[in-house]
Amino acid sequence: MVPLIRLLGEAETIRIHMLESVVGYRIFALCIRQVLNNWQMTIRISGFWILAILASASLVTGAIAGFGSMADGPVASGLPILFILLGLAWFVLAVFGFCTVAIAWHRYVLRNEMPSTFYVTQRGWPIGGYFWKTVKIVLLFFLIVMVFIVLPVLLLGMPNLLKFLGLTDLGEPTGPLSFVVLFVLPVIYSSFGLWIFLRFGTVLPAVAVGKQMSLAESYRLTRPVAGQLFLTAVMITLFQSIPSVIQLLMASGFGPDVNVVSILFYAIIVVFAWINFFVSIGVLTVVYGHLQEERPI
Repeated sequence: MVPLIRLLGEAETIRIHMLESVVGYRIFALCIRQVLNNWQMTIRISGFWILAILASASLVTGAIAGFGSMADGPVASGLPILFILLGLAWFVLAVFGFCTVAIAWHRYVLRNEMPSTFYVTQRGWPIGGYFWKTVKIVLLFFLIVMVFIVLPVLLLGMPNLLKFLGLTDLGEPTGPLSFVVLFVLPVIYSSFGLWIFLRFGTVLPAVAVGKQMSLAESYRLTRPVAGQLFLTAVMITLFQSIPSVIQLLMASGFGPDVNVVSILFYAIIVVFAWINFFVSIGVLTVVYGHLQEERPI
């Protein structure tokens, strides 16, 4: 009787894990479909800010390069401050743009609200509150991840840790197993970090639609789908690695023509970064809508 009960318990555990895998995949697939099926809306929401951020980055880079040629002139002493101010101005513009696009996407998915202006931003949107919540999540993310990175180094020591992973003192692989380690460990760490972001990140769509939620409330809210969210995080991490795989294939295909590879690769990076941005905030939106507003996945 006891072995039968144990067998039934193991079967239920397997069923639960399979259900978590299905739900985790459905969350990721739904967010991909939302971006691809609504690509015109994503361009409408993000187009102005992408162009503004890229154009201003080019202007700032050009200005720094131009002023850098004056390094031996009389204004050389003021150049570092000027560079800092230019970089800070670009950073503020980029943060404002990304927060605006994220809020617009949250509100489009949850409230079917469409932008009424080409610059998307509307009066009353909580740009500052959204940014501050994002900063707190990022700080918490780095605190937790650094513990998991620094702790093994402190316990084992860097040489022993590299030896345990099958790597040389310079971090180079020494065999087939170490190649696996070099691929698997970054995926695990990236997935774990993204999982933390997803667990605490439902505060962001809440802020976007004018609701109040703390980081602790977000963590409790996502507890029922913690396993599913980890699988979703793994899928997003693997999705992010696709450009690197494409780069390797392109480099082997084009051979020495590095310029062609670089141009195509940077174009692919921009497209994947754009999709990944919407997918990542889309996961937060879907999970918030499912758990807080009882929307189906």
